[in-house]
Amino acid sequence: MKSKIKYLYILASLFSFSIIFLCNGCDESGFAREIPEEVDASNASLPEVIINEVLEDKIVGNSVDIECFITSDGGARVTKSGICWSDQTNPTIENANFTTNGPIIGQIPAFIGGLEYNSTYYARAYAINPKGISYSETVSFTTEKKQEDKIFQDDFNRMAFGPNWKIHAGSFQLEDNILKAKSSGHLLYENEEATTFVGDGHFFKFETDFHVAAISDAAFAGVVLNAQNGNEFYVLRINGTGLLQFLATNDGGLNWPGVFVSTNAGLMGKTTYHLQITSEVPGEFEVIVKKGETVVFDDKVVDPEARFNGGYIGYFSFMEASLFDNFYLYIK
Repeated sequence: MKSKIKYLYILASLFSFSIIFLCNGCDESGFAREIPEEVDASNASLPEVIINEVLEDKIVGNSVDIECFITSDGGARVTKSGICWSDQTNPTIENANFTTNGPIIGQIPAFIGGLEYNSTYYARAYAINPKGISYSETVSFTTEKKQEDKIFQDDFNRMAFGPNWKIHAGSFQLEDNILKAKSSGHLLYENEEATTFVGDGHFFKFETDFHVAAISDAAFAGVVLNAQNGNEFYVLRINGTGLLQFLATNDGGLNWPGVFVSTNAGLMGKTTYHLQITSEVPGEFEVIVKKGETVVFDDKVVDPEARFNGGYIGYFSFMEASLFDNFYLYIK
């Protein structure tokens, strides 16, 4: 009997030892965990890291996305990596701002935001292994100028157009404190500060008064939008019997390959209307036409191709003389 008990005791001891041995690779919960290998760094070298020149399209406002890479860990595990930047040359993690990533190899995440607008910075990538720290070459970049809200107005209360207005076709004159179209044509407000780029937080609102001079199917008055030049632009126009059209042209209005709205809105000639157009998405326009305080047209116009973005605002006339006044452009 004693020998049997002794045998069972030996078995229990062996089982306990096996449990202890097996759980030497377990965490506190008893589940297996990976045990990091100790790397002999005595024969290692510093890691190698590179950084690419900053392309213009990688700079948006006051942020930048920089491409940098760890091309070699030097034969030892990279423990930290990132990018450091400063308004002074040769930034380091001791004297500049920097990001920190854990053990990685390959591309280093390097997005930087919250920088000063219209400022030049210098950046270097870095990587650390047990042997020490390595830096890439230094690259520089300049953040964009902060976009301020802008307002442009013209009441035409003068004798001459001034430097910003350019007639591309037809004849226009300032008479009796108003802009008058003397023939078919169009002119643009070509102020470099007044381009109508939308998207990425930018939008514009344009308002003006216009008057179709005749009750006629052939007489049109309207506005030019997003003119890339004297030939490529959108036109919103209304004729003397109420037809409202939103069109696109590539040849200054000889042909209209884009027809997005063509409807009788009941806006008769020999009447002054107030037009308001807003846009914050490329190819999309909110159009409101008022007669006095009464809204007579309110609709959204969409060009699925969004063919024109940015460019200039202007006026359009066809056949009979048209009248325009109170130019107002707000850009954000």
